[in-house]
Amino acid sequence: MPQRKPIVFISSTVEDLKDFREAVAKTAYRCGFEVIMQEYFTPQGAHRPYEQCMQDVDKCDVLIAIAAHRHGWIPPEQPAPGGKSITRLECERAWGPGKDPVKEVLGFLVDEKSAWPVEHKEQYRLTKAVEDGTLAANPGLLAEVLAAVAALKDFRSWLGGLGYTAAFTGIGELQARTTEALYEWRLRHPEFHLDIEPPPASFEKYLTDLCTECSRVEMRGFRVPGDKTKEAGVYDIEELYTTLMTTGGPLHDREEKTLDRGMRGRVSLDAVLRERAVVIIGDPGSGAAAGPNTG
Repeated sequence: MPQRKPIVFISSTVEDLKDFREAVAKTAYRCGFEVIMQEYFTPQGAHRPYEQCMQDVDKCDVLIAIAAHRHGWIPPEQPAPGGKSITRLECERAWGPGKDPVKEVLGFLVDEKSAWPVEHKEQYRLTKAVEDGTLAANPGLLAEVLAAVAALKDFRSWLGGLGYTAAFTGIGELQARTTEALYEWRLRHPEFHLDIEPPPASFEKYLTDLCTECSRVEMRGFRVPGDKTKEAGVYDIEELYTTLMTTGGPLHDREEKTLDRGMRGRVSLDAVLRERAVVIIGDPGSGAAAGPNTG
């Protein structure tokens, strides 16, 4: 029996789903999986060659596909008839007929009725071209966008027929669905020995209850002067939350930050902890450390 962790490949459009992909990767790590995804191999905005993407899919044991409102990059070197997004090609590579063994594809589809940034939709390319005054110079753009929208709809339908799909509206719900799906996958694959506690029976209910119980704070003996709209001493936690700040931060964020007491590069601690690796510099005994950030 294998003595290694199972490997999950995360497939989706990248630019519009960056935060969602990072959240799923962290969830997979917590569930005992190794993760393969594009960001680990290429600079932002770059594309890996088609064959390298397929080789990465071949290394995984299960594939997670996330579909939102963009069709995505179409590799020019793909087999005929062509026209498929790299996300669909990766899914077909994992699941496709003739594969032995066939790898499971766990599909997560954004709820089409949920709010979504307009700039992260295929149709926004037309809006932007109108605003920039470049639409007349690109007469094929309308047909290109219509084709992408139709292909995305077909992909979502195809993905829904593979056996497992779940809808989500935000990152928290996607993480809950991913946790449940990966744990159920582990139950179907006992050959991977992973000593990890199972998630709650209903992870979504747990998160809902947690938000309900912890969304308000009772501040005894404290009240905003003149505020008669709230119950005395009880406040929404979002009104009291203060973003923790630190200095330094990601290398690409260090250009000309506002000076504050002589220190450059003040950024939120939350932004720093989103990086794949964090280095903390300090004097001996200060607790400085370096290593991968998987928390």
